[in-house]
Amino acid sequence: MGLDFAVASTGGMGPKLAHKALESQFRVSLLTANDAFFIVEDLWVHIVISVN
Repeated sequence: MGLDFAVASTGGMGPKLAHKALESQFRVSLLTANDAFFIVEDLWVHIVISVN
């Protein structure tokens, strides 16, 4: 962890730090996509039930 900080402070974003940032962004976007899927699925079930 100290190495990543040293690399970042001496030359912008180091490759390890950039990879970690990208990985965390991917996890967040994956989580929100998953949440959105469940919300849409729930709405769809309510629509189908109300139509029938």
